[in-house]
Amino acid sequence: MRRGRRTGAYTIVAVHSTKLGPSLGGCRLWRYESSAAGARDALNLSRAMTFKAAAAGLSLGGGKGVICAEPGPPPAGRQRRALLHDFADTVAVLAGSYVTAEDVGTSARDMAVIAERTDHVSGLARARGGSGNPSPFTARGVEAAMRACCEHVLGSREIEGRSVAIVGAGHVGSELAKRLAKAGAVLTIADIDPAKRALADSLNARWTDPSSALLADVDIVAPCALGAPWT
Repeated sequence: MRRGRRTGAYTIVAVHSTKLGPSLGGCRLWRYESSAAGARDALNLSRAMTFKAAAAGLSLGGGKGVICAEPGPPPAGRQRRALLHDFADTVAVLAGSYVTAEDVGTSARDMAVIAERTDHVSGLARARGGSGNPSPFTARGVEAAMRACCEHVLGSREIEGRSVAIVGAGHVGSELAKRLAKAGAVLTIADIDPAKRALADSLNARWTDPSSALLADVDIVAPCALGAPWT
């Protein structure tokens, strides 16, 4: 955990494991109630990334990055650039034991800014030789997991006609919603951002609040918002 020399904001990197290779995990830019809350989130997410990489058979460990933003609208312009450079300095100090990527609140464009100050960045735009936005691939993986669960519990991999509540319509949740709508699922979508209702309307999905969606009478609940909705 470091305070950026440009902004004074806390920038945090958690490295859970490097046993199989350098730790990989996205950079989350979020308004935490405290730097301690940001650190807890990074630690929990880095642990999950270790298991995720191992299950996928990758030569990578688990890590996670966090930028603690100030309350209010997402940072933009020079302020955002300064925050990203402060985070890049924290990544650079770790000398390759952590590789960052996009996550909640960051994008491929942000990764390009971080790459101005460190080489330990993935998820750059395809125009720069990177893999681009990983969210469609993550959504594809979530759909595959849903189908496997349906087969195990309900006896069929079919999604058509299944009722699904998607809690969180961010990078991954919105891509998942589009995939499931195309597959014929009956969708309920929830998000803390009222503007995301436009996505629900475009997919003929029911719109509700996140708390109601988590308890909805549906076949499948997909928690795609920030972590730990259940304890």
